[in-house]
Formats: sequence, C-alpha cells, structure tokens
Amino acid sequence: QTREAREREIRETWKAARTEADANRKGALLETLMQMLFRSIPGFEYATSNRENELEEIDVLVQNASMDPFWQKEGSYLLVECKNWSSSVGVPELKLFRQKVEDRYGRSALGFLVSTAGYAKTVKTEEWTRRGGRSLVVLLDDKDIDALIAAEDRNAKLKEFHLRAVVADKS
Repeated sequence: QTREAREREIRETWKAARTEADANRKGALLETLMQMLFRSIPGFEYATSNRENELEEIDVLVQNASMDPFWQKEGSYLLVECKNWSSSVGVPELKLFRQKVEDRYGRSALGFLVSTAGYAKTVKTEEWTRRGGRSLVVLLDDKDIDALIAAEDRNAKLKEFHLRAVVADKS
C-alpha cells in the first residue's frame, strides 16, 4: 500500500468513526484508526487490536520495536484504550487503564487513553496528583487525533503528547 493510499484510508476511517451511529461500530472504527496511526510510525508497525482474555480486553497492543532511544525505555509494549463515547471519560476509566498498563510483568510503561468526547476535569486532577511509579498514561482527545493525522512526522507529534503528559500540561 502506498503512503498516499494509507493516509487516505486513515482520513476516511476517522471520518467514519466520527459519524457512525452504531456504538459498537463507532468504537471499532476508532480502534482501527489508532492501529493504523501507530503502524504508520517506524518501530510501531506491529500493532494489533482486540487482544482479549477471560479478564480483560486491550483495544490496541503495539509491539515497541522502535530503534529510537526515546521509545525504547517505554517497554516492549504500548497499550491503547479507545473510548468513542458521547460523554467524557472519568477517573474510574483512567485508573482501570493505568492498571492495565502496570499489569504487564514490567513489559509496558506507556499507555494512550483516547477519548473522542474528552475528559472530566477530575481526570486532569488525578493525572497531576499521581506522578509516581513507572507507568505513564498519555491522554488523547479528538483534537489530538486530528493533529496526529495531519502531522508530517507522527513520531515527533506523539513525543509532544508524551511530554505534555510527563509535565502534566493543562492543555
């Protein structure tokens, strides 16, 4: 698949994820989109969706094969949780996802929580007050997805989002 065809498919999938009426299909489209976006970044090509066992589901699991020293320290796997809801995501979802990241036998230190409807104000407070430990959850909303899709260098854009999470930026 050419880069142009991949980018067109990404844009079409995002448009469909935003306009789909069926909740299950809407969620699946966002997961597909995030999988495609991560696969477009060198070292993250091995992204799979809907990894599931008796206890949990992981929306997108990204094998971290990046040669970039920045990403290498983040563990063997990155986790992506997608919430294509009509309402904002709250602290319980953040805590549950953070626990998923931490429960990977020390093989994951980084997760991306994607909420197209944004986050409750309490999520930012939780994020600011819980800065200890090894794991980091990067919050992404619909504007961030737009920026990631439009970015000429998605690796650099993802690093910007990572920095924002590390310094608990209010934006």
